[in-house]
Amino acid sequence: EAVEKLLAPCGALRVRTLAHGPTKVARITTADDVATKEAATTAAAQARALPPLDLVTLNVTLAGVGVSVVDSVPQELAYLTVFGVALRARRTTLATQAELDVQHVQLDNQLWETPS
Repeated sequence: EAVEKLLAPCGALRVRTLAHGPTKVARITTADDVATKEAATTAAAQARALPPLDLVTLNVTLAGVGVSVVDSVPQELAYLTVFGVALRARRTTLATQAELDVQHVQLDNQLWETPS
């Protein structure tokens, strides 16, 4: 008890041993630190219990997109066609979600002769 009062005149110490990879860590805190962390943990748990609030919602729908790949000649090498593109993204107070749907993808070689 004399050592506890010498090290922590305000009360007792709490010692926890944690595994951090191949190393063990001894975490020493005072009772005040423990109470503060428990209060923060409780507040975080209460925030998770609340329904998430939408911060940003994005919905993009495209009937089709075409992209040509051109070299320095300029000569068209390939043509990429994408149909039925739908992008939905949502950011809330708890998470970020994104979803991309593509109905059809086609890549066409535009060269008369394919180099061997």
